Amino acid sequence: MALVFYVCFALFMQPGLSLLQSLDQAQATNLTDETARVQILSMGRVGSTFTLDLFAQSGYPTLAEPLWGLIEGSRMLEVTPEESLTCMYTCDPCSSFAMKEEALQDRQDYCDTLSDQTKPLVIKDIRMLDPEGFVALPLEVRTKTKFILLLRDPRGVWESLMPYYTWAIHSIPLICEELYLEASTVPRLRQIVGDENVLVASFEEWSQDLEGYVAKLMNHVNGSVSQSVLEYIADKADPAAATRWLEAVSESDLTEIEVDENCKKYMEIAGYKTGPESTDYSALTNLVTLPLSDERMIRLRQDYDIARLVLVGAK
Repeated sequence: MALVFYVCFALFMQPGLSLLQSLDQAQATNLTDETARVQILSMGRVGSTFTLDLFAQSGYPTLAEPLWGLIEGSRMLEVTPEESLTCMYTCDPCSSFAMKEEALQDRQDYCDTLSDQTKPLVIKDIRMLDPEGFVALPLEVRTKTKFILLLRDPRGVWESLMPYYTWAIHSIPLICEELYLEASTVPRLRQIVGDENVLVASFEEWSQDLEGYVAKLMNHVNGSVSQSVLEYIADKADPAAATRWLEAVSESDLTEIEVDENCKKYMEIAGYKTGPESTDYSALTNLVTLPLSDERMIRLRQDYDIARLVLVGAK
């Protein structure tokens, strides 16, 4: 056990990589005056596209799914490639292997107008679950990047995902693994970027109050609520979406989700219940305000360290 702890400690305390050593200092200064980037972290079917749309409607430049087609299935559990992070967080030249073609063009359009930009670039990709790659970013960039971690009841995720049977994540064990990875990364993410830069938003809470959600997002990124985004959400409310799984998901699928070890741990940590209280979302856990010394946070960090160690050893 002591050996595992030592290896994990050595792994996570190593200095930042040389990923962005070539970052142009003038550009770095420009990007970090207020907020360098806004990074949405989520798996699929938890409201990430809608969240990105809220930023777009608020006048923010956006970058959607830059890793689509490049990283799929179980590879989503891995750390984001350094080359891709360089591409997303700088305007330095990057190869066609770093991001999909459409995203490269959107990035170029943003970079071409960088001097005119007044709001940070908002990045959303469901393939960026493990935050360890962000250690490679210069400290002044990652501590001025606002992270938004989106969570959802796994039963709701599955209900939303069921029609998309050709998708690479159409697997109950995989969504359970991804959701627990998301939750277990929180202690490490808080350590890397600082608590003030992390917002955790649960689908079951924000779907009941879209205006409140917009206000929370804008407050997190030091922005303001615009009339255009309020008009955009005027007909988007769907509070029943949070509990639609209750009627739509089969008993066998519900059982598979609720007995899956990763989903069980995720639901316990995040505050999702089973049985008669399954749709009671009144006491979900805020994983950012929970003290890192809390037993649940310690357990998450230990599981994350072990998972990272296994992934590194498998390569």
